[in-house]
Amino acid sequence: MKEKFVLKPMDTNSLDDVLRLLGRESSPEMKEYYIWKYEETPANQLGVVIDSHSSRIIGFNALVRSSIIFEGITYDTAQSIDLIVHPEFRKQGIRPLLCSSLYEKCKENGFTLAIGWTTRYGPAWSGFEDKLGWIDIGLMSVLAYPIRPFRAVRWLEWGRIRSLVAGVFLWLRKLVKHPKNVESEDLVIDKGTWNYKELWRCWKDSLNPGAAAVSRTPEFYRRRFSKSMWPPHEFIPISAWKNDRIVCFAICISHVIDGGTEGIIVDLHAIEGNDDALRLVVKECIEYFESQGADYVRLWGKKPDWIVKQFVDDGFIHRNRNQCFRLLSLSEKDKIDPRLHDFGVWDLDLCDSDHV
Repeated sequence: MKEKFVLKPMDTNSLDDVLRLLGRESSPEMKEYYIWKYEETPANQLGVVIDSHSSRIIGFNALVRSSIIFEGITYDTAQSIDLIVHPEFRKQGIRPLLCSSLYEKCKENGFTLAIGWTTRYGPAWSGFEDKLGWIDIGLMSVLAYPIRPFRAVRWLEWGRIRSLVAGVFLWLRKLVKHPKNVESEDLVIDKGTWNYKELWRCWKDSLNPGAAAVSRTPEFYRRRFSKSMWPPHEFIPISAWKNDRIVCFAICISHVIDGGTEGIIVDLHAIEGNDDALRLVVKECIEYFESQGADYVRLWGKKPDWIVKQFVDDGFIHRNRNQCFRLLSLSEKDKIDPRLHDFGVWDLDLCDSDHV
């Protein structure tokens, strides 16, 4: 008997159908971006499900190559992204088919851990938690600065009256709290120069002892920021140099959304003790996004406490969102350190996800 649904690896001929399923336009730029995104991932970790009756692609999942570092140990990691099932075919076992089959391929390829982000208490969250063994580690928070308070309240996702009140509050708060001027002969700001080795060194030196993070290398920075999800928008680095070394940096991108523009800091790191450098970089980021016409600036708030405190002191709002970070152990032989289940040890940036 012919199987109702067939799972097979995705090939380049399937890309147009996969993009339509993901709700993306099938433009040359978008195709180039997705080919780039998947090119370092084993082919058997990119799966499509085909409806035998119509020969349509009705499901897709990607478990792309990544790695996690914790106390000197590197975990070969698969990151779950772009999991989708066509609405007409949901609740027919396609999601478990896509996931369990690709998890087995990850194990065969030597991966010990999977990571991902999803909406807490959404349909995917309950399925992952109850049936597939994912562990919800913690809820991501966001730091946001209202450049144009009455337009920025859309980010809060509140009703009209509540948003009006919030807009007044944010406008008044901005008058009192804003990034302060920093004067230091030791600090030099650079905008737009990609020094991948120095960015990597600053990231490495900025991690707290015992922190867990998505591993980086100079090659990571060269590759990760060579393309954005929103062509033709490009990533811009802003770095603070001290004694010929980067001591703080932010990587920025503007994103045009319905009715406005948001400024996004996708990666930010500062070596502890360089408060002035951090304050100066934040100020430069806000000024850059103002020049781009952004309504607000946002970044993930999963940073060391001293960094979060300085952002709040400079007028940023610290607020939880509904997106959680999750882990899945893929290896029975190589057990992951149970301390990785403590959300407090993690240092995460938006570039670690697949959202930029």
